[in-house]
Amino acid sequence: MRQGASVGVPTALLHFGRKDESEADYLGLQYMYAAGYDPTGAISLFEKIESLNRKQPGLVDRIFSTHPMDADRIQKAEAEIQRILPARSEYIVNTSEYTAMRERMLRLEGKRKQDDPSRPVIRRSTATTDKPVEEDRPTIKRRDLIE
Repeated sequence: MRQGASVGVPTALLHFGRKDESEADYLGLQYMYAAGYDPTGAISLFEKIESLNRKQPGLVDRIFSTHPMDADRIQKAEAEIQRILPARSEYIVNTSEYTAMRERMLRLEGKRKQDDPSRPVIRRSTATTDKPVEEDRPTIKRRDLIE
């Protein structure tokens, strides 16, 4: 790996600079708008990433080390939206494709979390009778009755 290369970023992508980043943001906003989505959603995403960077600096720095999310980038995107993209009365909130993909991702995330042996597991009762099962359940006792 080349010196200055960040973890997870292919070396071939490291030569892209700020100019390329600005162009990608500019085109991304236009694509969102042309597809019917509110381009300010990109601003919300940038702000969330910036907030995450404040909370967990190492995590975001590793991912975006070559193109950090900063206030200047956010302000530039906001200015471009105001300058080139007229406001619409309605935007697409989500589509059936989005909903299906989101549900799939949530299922995959849920499955991955269930497979993690370090996570606690809720034990489920297998009893079919109405009588409570006396396993190793904790009991709650009032202090004034114990003394």
